Amino acid sequence: MSHPGDEGPGRYASVDGSFDRHSGSQGSSTRASSGTPGVSGGGGVSAPDTSSMDGSGHIERSNSLNDILPRNSNSSSGRIQRYVHTTSDARSVGSPMPNHGGQYSDSDFVLHQVHRRSPSIVSGASSMSGEYDVADIVSMTDASSIRSTQSRRTTNSSLSSLPAMQRDVRREEPCMVFCSPPNRRLYCALCNKVYKDPVITTCGHTFCRRCCTSKPNEKCPTDGYQISVVVANLTVSDQVGELLIHCKFGCQLKEGTADEWELMPEGGCPLTIKNSQRRLHEQNCEYALVPCPNGTTCPKVMRKHLDEHLRICEHVACPHSKYKCGFRGTREQLSEHLKSCQFEQFKEILSEFDDRIGSLNRQVKQKNEEITFLRQMLASSTDRLNMLEKNYEFRMERQDDNQAKLARELAEFKSQVGFLTNEMQTIATRAGLQRESNHFKCVGTFVGHDGPIWSLCTHGDLVYSGSSDNTIKVWGPVPTVWDPNTTYRCQRTLQGHTGIVLALATWNDHLYSGGFDKTIRIWRIESFALEGTLQAHENPVCTLATARGLLFSGSLKTIKVWDTAQHTVIKELTGQNHWVRALVATNRHLYAGSYQSIKIWDLESFETVHVVEVNGGSVYSLAVTSNLLICGTYENSIHCYSLETYEQTNTLAGHTGTVYALIVISSQGHPVLFSASYDRAIRVWNLESMSCVQQLIRHQGSVSCLATMHGRMYSGAVDHCVKVWQQPAVIATPCGK
Repeated sequence: MSHPGDEGPGRYASVDGSFDRHSGSQGSSTRASSGTPGVSGGGGVSAPDTSSMDGSGHIERSNSLNDILPRNSNSSSGRIQRYVHTTSDARSVGSPMPNHGGQYSDSDFVLHQVHRRSPSIVSGASSMSGEYDVADIVSMTDASSIRSTQSRRTTNSSLSSLPAMQRDVRREEPCMVFCSPPNRRLYCALCNKVYKDPVITTCGHTFCRRCCTSKPNEKCPTDGYQISVVVANLTVSDQVGELLIHCKFGCQLKEGTADEWELMPEGGCPLTIKNSQRRLHEQNCEYALVPCPNGTTCPKVMRKHLDEHLRICEHVACPHSKYKCGFRGTREQLSEHLKSCQFEQFKEILSEFDDRIGSLNRQVKQKNEEITFLRQMLASSTDRLNMLEKNYEFRMERQDDNQAKLARELAEFKSQVGFLTNEMQTIATRAGLQRESNHFKCVGTFVGHDGPIWSLCTHGDLVYSGSSDNTIKVWGPVPTVWDPNTTYRCQRTLQGHTGIVLALATWNDHLYSGGFDKTIRIWRIESFALEGTLQAHENPVCTLATARGLLFSGSLKTIKVWDTAQHTVIKELTGQNHWVRALVATNRHLYAGSYQSIKIWDLESFETVHVVEVNGGSVYSLAVTSNLLICGTYENSIHCYSLETYEQTNTLAGHTGTVYALIVISSQGHPVLFSASYDRAIRVWNLESMSCVQQLIRHQGSVSCLATMHGRMYSGAVDHCVKVWQQPAVIATPCGK
């Protein structure tokens, strides 16, 4: 690019982009030949000619200075037509070249007209190039005036800031003065401006991106369809980028307007550039106003005059100003100041310190970058960990769902197996494949309670049942005249509890009952009289057991040991993890079932002998044989453990509900296990083969408790009934209601 004021004769470029025959350089097209105006003896410097056009449209070549200068007449030959585009409007503006009214001298104006840009579109006709010798122009003016003016401009005017109109060019909304009027096809139909970032929309037309996105419901003015951006129109964007415009540092606002721009008559950048290269040129334009590096006191100057300004600037700071040296002056004064500056003597030491500080700052910067990188890595790892946690939770939920589904299917399968087993046993019985004497049959039913039955126990010939109606009924044999055998009937109803009777136990001539009211009541068996009430626990009494003159009561996480003679607490056994729902006492040990565990205590020292871990939830029932410890769980299973090693030996499956009660009796010399469940069934298990040999279903609700006496088995259920079961071969007396 060439600028006015460049050294070297014979340098010029035309509007059409031709090359200077002397310099041979190529770049953005200029509008004037370069040279140094006002230099005496300068010759061989060429300048473009100007053309005038008469009313007939004939272009005539003119060599007079009057034809070069702008005219104020309204004739078509003197009016200069310029096509101006701004960001706020796009239209052709025709106006005479304004005069700055004495801001510059006549000689300055004449010289600047010679070195200004090539003529723009004149009366709609294309510009034509010509050459003028500087001597011809100088002869038309006062040479001394030119020299004085040039000297004055070098020291003052050239270093001052330009008028306010030129400073307005540096606004955020840049101006664009086109060298020739753009094709109307390059105008946006929405804003009536030359395309800026053109895009193709859904309707197939092209608009500015900003016009499409500034209004959410903008419609196409051609077909009325709603507009949305599809893709950038690169072809139109390239065409707009090829348009030639004047540098913005050679333009000014038109007088009396806020958004119309025109070329500056003088003092501006003479170059014409492609629209696509505008920003690159403006960043390095020699006519751009730049601040003085010595501070804000000096006014802004053109970039090409910055070196000259620095030679005379009176605000040059000492190179040691960063050490609080306050000197400011010209370069000559600075040289004298450095001879006496106290920091100049130590500049090598200070430079070394600066190098060290710079090295430390670089190390700090590097460490900060490393810290930032580590933080980013930590954030990335955290995000990945969160994602893995979410995936893990999702997979666990799916696994839980699958396990629940499998559990339901397994329970359904077990129910079907139980049903088929029962059907097969029924068929086998009917076919005579099983002996009748091996089957237990219901031989009687006790009816009288007004609520579900939760506890049973026997003593002598009596059967005791506790119910939700807060009563205890005593069932005993009553001989009749018409029946030589004995029939069981309700002999007494014991009242005293204020809640459900959950547990019953006997020792010698006393009956003990525990209930939901947290008490243990003591009854005399002979008279059925209430002898006392023990405030046993802070929670309901769930189970009772007796052995060796001791009474054991179980509640939430505690077991209390009572003396049956004095009815006082002699020991409290703690350490249970949940409700104690089952107790069995033998002559040597106490067995207590709780959540997933069975604790065994020695009755001599009351020390824990062993803890058996149980799978299947809470232990609801216990039974002890000569070699087995058996428990029923919440999750429908019956587990068998060896009393010697406490290792699990078998699991009896078949129930489809919680196993509430277990009891062992001898049948024809073989131990038989009865299990009562929430599924309304009582199953009979052969403990030698560990198989279910019979299923008893006569209750209409869950079977909650069992008891045995004289070879008979008694079952209580939530259907308010107690049923009596016995093998036909050992039936001695019939049982009635």
